[in-house]
Amino acid sequence: MVLDRGWRLVGTGLSFAVMGIGGLILSLIAAVGVRLAIRDRQRRAQVARRLVSRMFRAFVWFMATVGVLRWSIEGLENWQKERGYLVLANHPTLIDVVFLIALLEGADCVVKAGV
Repeated sequence: MVLDRGWRLVGTGLSFAVMGIGGLILSLIAAVGVRLAIRDRQRRAQVARRLVSRMFRAFVWFMATVGVLRWSIEGLENWQKERGYLVLANHPTLIDVVFLIALLEGADCVVKAGV
C-alpha cells in the first residue's frame, strides 16, 4: 500500500512534468510550424485543435500507463457522430478539460478563468 501511494506520488509529479514540457514543446515547435506551414486561418485553427486533441489524448494515455488514473467512457460513439453540440462538465477541473478535448477532436472549449 505504501509503495502504491509512493508510486502514485512519483507518477503524479512525472505527469505534471510531462504536461509542462509537452506544452512548451507544443507551443514552441508545433504551433510555430503550423503557423508557418498553413496560411489559411480557418484551416490552421482546425489543424491546431486536432494537434492539441491528439497531444491531450497521448497525455491521458501516459497518465493511465504510469498508474495515476483509471477511466472508462460509455456512449462516446454517440458524441462522435453528431456535430454542433454542447458538453458541460458539472464540476470542471483542469483534468476535465484535458479529457474533453482529448476525446472530442476539433472541440472548441470555454473554460472559467479560475480553472
